[in-house]
Amino acid sequence: LLLVDRNSLGKQAFDGCKNLSDVILPHSVQSIGECVFVNISSDLKIYVDKRNQAYCSMDGSLYTKDVKQLLHHCCLDVERYKTPSSVEIIKSTAFEWSTTKIVILSEGVKEIERDAFWYSKNEEIFIPNTICKIGQTAFKHSNMQKLHINHDDPNQIDVAADAFDECAGHCTLYVPIGTGYAYRHHPIFSKFKQVVVEECFMTTLSDYA
Repeated sequence: LLLVDRNSLGKQAFDGCKNLSDVILPHSVQSIGECVFVNISSDLKIYVDKRNQAYCSMDGSLYTKDVKQLLHHCCLDVERYKTPSSVEIIKSTAFEWSTTKIVILSEGVKEIERDAFWYSKNEEIFIPNTICKIGQTAFKHSNMQKLHINHDDPNQIDVAADAFDECAGHCTLYVPIGTGYAYRHHPIFSKFKQVVVEECFMTTLSDYA
């Protein structure tokens, strides 16, 4: 699918187009609305004209030109994916239906927008200590089994009340040493099936290097 002479893509422009396998964004596209790639295949590969000043692509995934925002993750590697070190925001539905088993959000990620992991099939996810905000239904209906959050104070994270709905009940939350009490008594994080203190976040993470 080649988009020709388009300056923008409206909200939910490709909603439900599950047969799409490739999308090519020309240099003319300068604006992409919310949830453009919702209810589509996680294998969708997006390519961006190198002359485009607003967006770029790497390995089929879509980012803003400065690679600070991830708009769509393409599941080319079903085992492991790590965001580029420059990424700060995970946009809405970026990982929807994703089948990559392990997702590592690099140090520097500050926000996970609403519905970012909606219905994702990711089994294990790592969130760094730079996280500041987790939006509404960010992980709702996610198949996540293990969530690692490397933040010393859960009360400093702006997390939506429904961020982990239909997910926390079957997921184990791993937190840093000395934070177990705070997470277990937090109004949102206390909903997880189990809260486990892990000795060293970086050691656990290095297992997937």
